[in-house]
Amino acid sequence: GCYSSGSQDLFRFAERLALLDGLYPKEHPVLILDDPFANLDDSHMEKVLSFLWNEQSGRQIIYLTCQSSRMP
Repeated sequence: GCYSSGSQDLFRFAERLALLDGLYPKEHPVLILDDPFANLDDSHMEKVLSFLWNEQSGRQIIYLTCQSSRMP
């Protein structure tokens, strides 16, 4: 496609969040993320981590990564 691999990863992540919100409008199931942002550059990664930790209140998130630079 016309978008970078990192942008495509973000689109897929947003689709999954929208699907979860549609399937579970009143409850928030545990969200398990297994290194879904491996293709993002550092500036985008900072924004994604900020979103996950600040904007997703009420949702339990298990975030797995093997890169220490990808941790908040």
